[in-house]
Amino acid sequence: MYEESEWSSRAPNGTEGEPTSADGTFAYLYVAIGVAGMLANGLVVVAFVRSDFLDEPAYRLIAALAAVDFVAGLTTATLTSISYLFVMNKARCLFGLFMLQSTINGQCLVIVLITGDRYVAVNSPLRYKDIVTNRIVDISLAIALVTTILINISILFYNKFEKGNSCSYYEVAPTVSLCKNVVIVLVCGIAMTIVYSRLMLIARKHMRQMQSEQSSLSSTQQNLANIIDFRQQVKLLKTFFIVVGLYFFCYGPAVLMTLLRVVGVCDYPAGIYRNFNSILLFSNPFLDVVIYSWRLEEYRKALIKVLRCN
Repeated sequence: MYEESEWSSRAPNGTEGEPTSADGTFAYLYVAIGVAGMLANGLVVVAFVRSDFLDEPAYRLIAALAAVDFVAGLTTATLTSISYLFVMNKARCLFGLFMLQSTINGQCLVIVLITGDRYVAVNSPLRYKDIVTNRIVDISLAIALVTTILINISILFYNKFEKGNSCSYYEVAPTVSLCKNVVIVLVCGIAMTIVYSRLMLIARKHMRQMQSEQSSLSSTQQNLANIIDFRQQVKLLKTFFIVVGLYFFCYGPAVLMTLLRVVGVCDYPAGIYRNFNSILLFSNPFLDVVIYSWRLEEYRKALIKVLRCN
């Protein structure tokens, strides 16, 4: 899902030589986007570590996604610079593709865990804190990390890299690797759409029921506390729904073109569409932080506190 201009060890015309000024401009743009995503998500992780009031399962998962996005931004900035300034040898090429695949799949797996967290929070609001604990989240994240490494490490040993050719994802990665990434993202996308649509309906039903109880004479202080807590859980649900939608919006064009390439319909397009697609891919980590800051007051306060060095 990564195009030739990003990891090419040759000039754009396929021969050894200097990259064009246009390629250089987009290379610098990719680096800028990567650095912005890296710094923004680094702040999110630091805010989580320094803020005790964020030490809850949902916020822990946000920090985990931010950590993956941090690596994605670091990989984008570092390897785009290397690919533009130096010839990509086999080690650099394969490590770069391994890291890029890992961040894509890692983001998807963390999003799956976030969806599971929201499912419990909305379906069983009164038992949520007993079912989903920080320990459970940590174990789940560790399993996701190991899974990500295992499903992507094969490209280091089974690949079609040839010295002198470009380090294009399509040329280096075997067909099974291309299919794997398409299947993972498509399955996640379809499943997340169904689950979140279902959760929205359940949340609306629970909210109406709680509001009805609140308006009755039997309403107690505990009922009011439950309503306030559930409203916060619903707000987190809507925030994560936006994050999930943004993920598939940014990666959707790349997945579509990869699918078309796998089935032999067409090659990956060049020019403006290719560069626009890359900008979408690399912007996703930074845009996630924009959503956290916009939607979650707790994280916004924590980020401001970090920026003020308090």
